[in-house]
Amino acid sequence: MGHEHEIAVDAGINVAGSYYPCASSMRLKGGQTHKLLKLQLQKEHVPALILGCETTLGQALRPILLTCDLPRVSARKELSPSLQCLVHQVIHCPFEGVARRLFMEGKALEILACELDEFSDPPAARAPLRAAREVELLYDARRILEQEFTDPPGLVELARRVGLNDFKLKRGFREIFGTTVFAYVRKLRMDMARTLLENGDLTITEVALAAGYSHFGYFSAAFKKAHGVLPSHYRRAGTNGSNHSMSRESAPGTPLPGGEISTNM
Repeated sequence: MGHEHEIAVDAGINVAGSYYPCASSMRLKGGQTHKLLKLQLQKEHVPALILGCETTLGQALRPILLTCDLPRVSARKELSPSLQCLVHQVIHCPFEGVARRLFMEGKALEILACELDEFSDPPAARAPLRAAREVELLYDARRILEQEFTDPPGLVELARRVGLNDFKLKRGFREIFGTTVFAYVRKLRMDMARTLLENGDLTITEVALAAGYSHFGYFSAAFKKAHGVLPSHYRRAGTNGSNHSMSRESAPGTPLPGGEISTNM
């Protein structure tokens, strides 16, 4: 969509990051042998894999595993001896067939365990432990937001629906997911808007309404803040100028047809 990113991956470096699905490329020196081990987790599988350690995640890992607010968020450090050993074992796996698959799955979990440990904060910097039930209720709140983000409940209503008070909801949501309730709703809206613009079936006005915005100016400003470009420019970059159905930006605050859509966060 017209964006370019470069991330240096030097020998002996451990990089953890979150990325939107996209094509990627690497620039390598000739005349050398290069080996890269990449462990990729899909967003929907992360909660089950890290259940119970959300409150002890380091600040470097929180935006990577829990929020993905930015197109690319990364943390890096030198490859530890334990990870070097795991990388060597994976690259030189002696098995084939089903045995190889089981071996690789086991090593992937070992690598994830090392990552969680090595990128964690020291005990003094960690958030206080929360009861397992409270963590479950916070995940329930996030599920509600993911289902109703175009017209989300207010904080008080959301807290009532999951069985928490609004103070615990606000504080716990930020500690577990590394973002505020409002920022998470905005991210969901912007992700939806990006997908709709890429599909190209709706005008930009229709995309704004579908994402829960009743004023084009607010939508345009929020989209630029999230993705770095105005929605019309993003669409043109993705379609090579073939779709100009709404290329002119409306003035901030200009209401869109279809009535007011509540933003209660």
